[in-house]
Amino acid sequence: MCWLVHSVVISLLSALILYFFKSLLRGASKLLGRTTRYSLAGIWIGTCKLPNYPKGVEPIEIYRLTVRGEHVRFRFFMHSPDGKRISKYLGAGICRGELLSAYYYNQLPHQSESGVFAMRKISETLQGVYTQHHFHANEELRVSPEKFS
Repeated sequence: MCWLVHSVVISLLSALILYFFKSLLRGASKLLGRTTRYSLAGIWIGTCKLPNYPKGVEPIEIYRLTVRGEHVRFRFFMHSPDGKRISKYLGAGICRGELLSAYYYNQLPHQSESGVFAMRKISETLQGVYTQHHFHANEELRVSPEKFS
């Protein structure tokens, strides 16, 4: 019984010492300016200006990005301006530095809407280009303006 108590105490002390040194290392990294790499992970919100929308119609898109290494997975919801329609999309891509290249598609099996985009983080926004296609709507391949954000 004494041996068990002794090993538990040693394990707890070892964990405390490891945590203390890890905290010291993290603090030293911040002081030296070696912070962790910027991540796109989180929630991004913006308006959507597609070429096939009537003038003045700008639905809101809400993105949830998760990042593991260079791999990005995301889902986003597009809320129509009238509030009657919400579309859900899934996607994935690669993030290298502040560049994001990805594809997305509508998750419903009877929908064919899909697209790709390449974005760069500039200040607190993502800017770049995208293209999308909606086969059932006989839509041509749509390409965004050069400075889409």
